[in-house]
Amino acid sequence: MFSRVVTTAIILSFLTSGMSHGAASAADVDAAEISKRKEVIHTCLLNIYLAQKKRAQALSEYQVIIGLKPQDHALRFKYARYIANGGTPADILNAISQIRKCLEMDPSNPEYNGIMGGMYLKQKNPSEALKWLKKAVECGGADYVKPYEDTFKYMKDLKRIDEIKKKNAEYNKKQAEQKQQIEKRKQSGGGGDDDDDW
Repeated sequence: MFSRVVTTAIILSFLTSGMSHGAASAADVDAAEISKRKEVIHTCLLNIYLAQKKRAQALSEYQVIIGLKPQDHALRFKYARYIANGGTPADILNAISQIRKCLEMDPSNPEYNGIMGGMYLKQKNPSEALKWLKKAVECGGADYVKPYEDTFKYMKDLKRIDEIKKKNAEYNKKQAEQKQQIEKRKQSGGGGDDDDDW
């Protein structure tokens, strides 16, 4: 079965390469044409592995195609999203790395910025997520307005909770200090309250 798939992919690459004269030798084909053929073959294999839900093979094919087309940020973005679907912390970290490369090539893309924010939310890093979601909204990403507002509200609530915790900690510290002072007075006064009971 697999050999048929590979054979089909190779045939497809030759059919789409535009080479109608079959007598052409490998020496006549320039490097760009070879690269284009490789791209077609690996794209076919990628689509087959995606359809068969073979994650390891699909990831491998994505890496080969990105090696052939390193400046294709749209392809790299698809790869990043596919990596993230794994759901593990390592997958999310790898996806962030790929999206960061996409943003180097297209920094004002609202979808790249918004998905980057989403990745940081998955990492439970709302402060970093807020930065990217804000940029997505500023770049015209209307789909990211609500996530930005929700994250902003969440961060505001966290800040309020931290302030309450600080105040409670200060209050508890003062209470403990006062209790210690009362205990010291009792000990230094010779237990005057106990004497009054007799």
